[in-house]
Amino acid sequence: MPSLRSTFLAAVVGLAATVCSREILFLPLNETSGTQARDYSGNNNHGRFVNSPQLRGTEGARLDGVDDHITLPNDLLRNKQHLSVSAEVFVRPEQSGEYFLFGLGNTDSASGLGQGYVFATGDPQLRVGISRYTWDNESEVRTGAALPRNTWRAVTFVINGNAGTLALFTDGQFVSGRTNNKEVPVPSQLGNGQTRNNYIGRSLFVKDKYLAGSVRNFRVWDHALSSAEVAAIPRGAQQGGGSQGGGNQGGGNQGGGGNQDAAIRRVTTALEGLSLPQETSRNLDLPTSSNGLQVTWTSSRTDILANNGRVTRPRGADVTVEITARVSSDGVAGERPFYVTIWGQ
Repeated sequence: MPSLRSTFLAAVVGLAATVCSREILFLPLNETSGTQARDYSGNNNHGRFVNSPQLRGTEGARLDGVDDHITLPNDLLRNKQHLSVSAEVFVRPEQSGEYFLFGLGNTDSASGLGQGYVFATGDPQLRVGISRYTWDNESEVRTGAALPRNTWRAVTFVINGNAGTLALFTDGQFVSGRTNNKEVPVPSQLGNGQTRNNYIGRSLFVKDKYLAGSVRNFRVWDHALSSAEVAAIPRGAQQGGGSQGGGNQGGGNQGGGGNQDAAIRRVTTALEGLSLPQETSRNLDLPTSSNGLQVTWTSSRTDILANNGRVTRPRGADVTVEITARVSSDGVAGERPFYVTIWGQ
């Protein structure tokens, strides 16, 4: 598969139905020896094993929780409006303290604090986020429970810079999301595009612990994956040899010229014109048209927020639901996710 793909999509998270997207890197981490973590995306973004972690082939790289980690190339976020990161992780019972599953960004040399970064951690609850500055500026989503021990879990974090949305998935299923255009930074803003501390298994905060666990199939894309794309990411043992799934398939722009360009503009404008509240206890009045195009809605929890906007408040705690708008025009379709918190009773 070529590393650069330009494809008209049937479904896209984001505000454009056409993307020129690259899988920035794909590290199966299936080596059995050496210090290079080979990148199979075609972009030569190879990683490096530091302090001799155990390399267990299809069982990934086993990190000791003391100083083992994997370094990634500098400036991975440069010019990136959107970002998706996915990894399979296995956390061992001895893991303790604050730690990162992965972190992309910078560490301030004077304070030892993270300074502009994207991250995922499994404790005290599974949490992913982005900060333009440091910990007290994090925009995040979380699950409410720690990442389970002694089992493989696929963790995927999606950032849509245009829409200002964050989404967290485990094992291909949506878990939690956030919509806040003002507070969610664009990945390229971190370090003004310069990121020099990009790690797997190591935090960007120097006093944090290292990961006591294993990692495999670490992937980064420069676009916001749709729920369908996340669900399609292959899991389990990978043998490398090429990019696999999770991204856009196909071999290039599929024609259509000016008519398709006009359709893309109509779809994009329609999606940009939509808005929903971030939280509610009442039924939602979901728009059925925008920019002259029909809008259809799909909810991740129809028992709580139906596709027609009807709300059934959950008993107990609030629940965040992903509800996705879809529009199409002349064969071009696009999607935009919203994350609405429904108040508990």
